[in-house]
Amino acid sequence: QPLDLALSPDTKTLYVTNSGASSLTALDLAAGTTRRFYLPQVRGGPYGVAATRTGLYVTDLNNSRVLALDLSGKEVTRIAVGAQPRSLALSRDQRRLYATSLTRNQLTVIETARNRVARSIQLPVSGTFAAAVSPDGRRLYLTAHQDSAVVKRSRSNTYVEFVRSNWSLADTYVVGSELAYVVVTDYDRNLSP
Repeated sequence: QPLDLALSPDTKTLYVTNSGASSLTALDLAAGTTRRFYLPQVRGGPYGVAATRTGLYVTDLNNSRVLALDLSGKEVTRIAVGAQPRSLALSRDQRRLYATSLTRNQLTVIETARNRVARSIQLPVSGTFAAAVSPDGRRLYLTAHQDSAVVKRSRSNTYVEFVRSNWSLADTYVVGSELAYVVVTDYDRNLSP
């Protein structure tokens, strides 16, 4: 089933993970054609996806790793990360990749130039689901699915604030490109405040 999306930096290709199908689909937005990249090493996934100018990243939730791929879908390397990596977000300069951990209070920061873990950051929540970088690149927002919370982090501080939501499940969100807002969806109540 189609799950997560990532737009290529040139905005010409949309990458879609096919969870449970061990594949990733690349949709050429101008031509309307698709290519499917099979990833048999990712059983039960992939889930999260991120696209850079030179490659792709997908999460392998069941094996606690992120796969670095070239633009043709060929595996470049496997990067061990925190337990059950769910989602990915790239820094604006594409030098850092953030991987959430669904079941641990840990955020993994990957150095994309070397495809290696730069550091792991402890979080004040039980695990994180989705991630998004603010348009100015100065903040990272994370949803803490099981804690019904949104975590806001800046570059200079490990944590700026921890905001509990009023919803039972903080699932996914979008950071606006020009306005400073975060939208959190709640699939229990079908809301988007």
